[in-house]
Amino acid sequence: MSNSQEHTSTPAVSLLSEFQPMEDVSSDVSVSLSPGVADGLKETTQENLVNLKNQYSILYGHYLSYQKVNPDSDNTKNAFAICKDAEKKYTDAKDAFAMFQAIHEPVKMQDEKKSSLVPSSLPFLQLKTDIAVFKKHVEVFDSVYDFCTQFQTVLEAHSLNMDDHWERLLPMSLNKEERSWFNEKLRNKLLSWSEARNKILDHFDTPYRKFLLMVKVWSSKQQAGESTRVFASRFQNLRRQAGLLDGLQLVLCFWCALRESIRRVASQYGSTVSGQNCSDDVFF
Repeated sequence: MSNSQEHTSTPAVSLLSEFQPMEDVSSDVSVSLSPGVADGLKETTQENLVNLKNQYSILYGHYLSYQKVNPDSDNTKNAFAICKDAEKKYTDAKDAFAMFQAIHEPVKMQDEKKSSLVPSSLPFLQLKTDIAVFKKHVEVFDSVYDFCTQFQTVLEAHSLNMDDHWERLLPMSLNKEERSWFNEKLRNKLLSWSEARNKILDHFDTPYRKFLLMVKVWSSKQQAGESTRVFASRFQNLRRQAGLLDGLQLVLCFWCALRESIRRVASQYGSTVSGQNCSDDVFF
């Protein structure tokens, strides 16, 4: 074991030789590594980690063989102690390498303007199913799903990365009660936007709200002048918000929601009529 360690550590010594002597370095002296030296140290350390890992694996195998024969023998206990020592050397070297990588990673400088930018068009989380509407002059959403979509759209329009900025800006889109929930469940949890969005949907899309959205799906009607394509898109959006799965009942619901004239034409042409034979006002 000692031979392999001496072999892997030699290149690191030669790489640092130009900085000798090292014993007199104080906190007032700035010491830096050139990119070539840092890369060389990284390669050497990775080789050393591979060797230590292999040594640990071999010693662990020896321990298992002794343990299988006689778990309480001195050989088993000795093999276990040697194995644990090799494990510690490997984990210590791995932790040191992780620190080395962290120190030498390029520092990400965030755009100061973006880090403090607050888009004026941020949506406010208020739903049509709410008893009280806090801001009557801004958009009221059909669902939390719609709010999250709009929130993401606004941030992306201002070139703000969702994972970097959602936590900073979301509280401005919430009322006092919702901000308390945010502080407890989302703040400083190191969540991505996708993870936070799922938690928001789970919290605010209550069974009652989903029930009301289901009612909205079943009571949907194609409006006068609304093309079938547009209505189908609106119907599908409502269906997703309500969490309804595709199926025969949903198809019948959509069919019954179409204007009578559209149903009559669709029945006349049947399933063999292609979209090329009719306008978007009839098929989608």
